[in-house]
Amino acid sequence: MAATAWSSEKDGESVENKNNEGPDSTAVPDGGWGWLIVVNFFLVNVFVIGTLKNFAIFFVAVQEDIGGSSEHVSWIGSIMSSLRFLAAPLVTTVCELLGERKTSLLGALLVGAGFLISTLATSIPFLWVSMGFLTGLGFCLLYQIAAVMVIKYFRRYLALANAIGRSGMGLSVVLTPFVQFLIEMYSWQGFLLIYGGIMLNLVPSSLLLRPVYKKKTRGIGPKTRAKTLGIDPMDTAYIILVAGIVETVSLLVSGWIAHQNWTKTYNYHKTYLILCGVTNLLCPLATTFPLLMSYSVIFAIFSGGYLALLFLVLVDLVGAARFHSALGLASFIAGLGVIVGPPIAGWLYDYTQTYAGSFILTGICFLVSSISLFLEPLAQKWRQES
Repeated sequence: MAATAWSSEKDGESVENKNNEGPDSTAVPDGGWGWLIVVNFFLVNVFVIGTLKNFAIFFVAVQEDIGGSSEHVSWIGSIMSSLRFLAAPLVTTVCELLGERKTSLLGALLVGAGFLISTLATSIPFLWVSMGFLTGLGFCLLYQIAAVMVIKYFRRYLALANAIGRSGMGLSVVLTPFVQFLIEMYSWQGFLLIYGGIMLNLVPSSLLLRPVYKKKTRGIGPKTRAKTLGIDPMDTAYIILVAGIVETVSLLVSGWIAHQNWTKTYNYHKTYLILCGVTNLLCPLATTFPLLMSYSVIFAIFSGGYLALLFLVLVDLVGAARFHSALGLASFIAGLGVIVGPPIAGWLYDYTQTYAGSFILTGICFLVSSISLFLEPLAQKWRQES
């Protein structure tokens, strides 16, 4: 292996490290300022994923006030969610021009602007642009940069750092009762105004993204289903809250297990995907509050498990040197599914007046997505032979 050196922007300290990525590999600090990078990733997960998870509450409020079919309103969330993936190649280009810190700052400003402009909305198409496009683009800028920076700062403790950062995804649901309260107290417009101001806290956290200076080497969720079952909105908020706490614990445990290197990371990943699929196929049986709570908790365990491993699996498959471009491509492909998912779920509900079909479709997608990981050994063998 080749020895490499890294020096920080602030104090110029040098850290010797080893890496087997090849002559153009980059040494990583594996600590120090990197833990502040993890803090930013944590906050991005809390606010970005928290907004996406709590969109169902906003969905119900907007539909009751402005009107429109479930399919029509769901396009707001679909655009917002899918752009987090579809715009990934654009983020890579912007990052090359502006750098990580400025790109993340731009994302935070777009998110804040998207929320504030949405308070003026009087129609669903207006929200497609303000809430869907502007906010979704900002989410993509924030999330991809936060993830890439963690990869740049960690290697040995990558599993732990990633799990801590992504645990914000689970803790984000502590915002659910707060979101419900704001909407009930100030209407959805007042919620957007207050929440948009809160989202601007990602501006100072983006300033933490100090670049790594290096030398080259020598040599759908429970909310909408609960509504159809007649469950009280606050009880639904508690379901989401409990599930989020469980998901947070699962994220941390899954990251710790992956760090032990007992088996290939993708073996854990495909197992979690299969269990998520089976759980969603059984969701239509959850027709009471206790059963829906049980479904949410069980799904949170398995979803937290696979979410903690997304970046780790990608790094294992393509290497850290190609992670940024691979993340852009993978995110774009994922975005194609994300953009059509919510409208299909809305159409299924409008047609059947139940979300059972949506959960069954989701379960099938989880099961199908695991198939590629079963082919990984064959792909590795083919690559070695060629």
